[in-house]
Amino acid sequence: METITTYRQRIFGLDVVRALAIILILCSHSTLLLFPESQSNIIKTIQFFGTIGVDLFFVLSGFLIGTILIKHIENNKTSFKDFANFWMRRWLRTLPNYYLVLLINIGLILLFNTELPNQLFKYFFFFKTSLKSNLIFLQNPGV
Repeated sequence: METITTYRQRIFGLDVVRALAIILILCSHSTLLLFPESQSNIIKTIQFFGTIGVDLFFVLSGFLIGTILIKHIENNKTSFKDFANFWMRRWLRTLPNYYLVLLINIGLILLFNTELPNQLFKYFFFFKTSLKSNLIFLQNPGV
């Protein structure tokens, strides 16, 4: 499996945007932990910029994945096997981190003797968000 991009081909500006997104999210989360009941406009503004950080991550992800797919197409790597390998690499980069964080959270819940959520198994199979809850959300925007 060959890599499409080398370290020298990295775009420095994208790394800066990624760092900015991380800082925005960390600042937002830290205000939620340090000042959970605060109604200060400054705190609310910092928390709002955390959502901007998440948006930046989505934009970066779309750009980077799109760029990789375009390079695959330019190199005539468009067979089902090529795209299956592409998605397998994506999943292998994402899933271990997801399950690690999930297990850490379960461990923290058990450590602090808090009740585990009902239907915990759904988190392991991505069934926690059901079609029904998405439909309810879409019917009540802004609630």
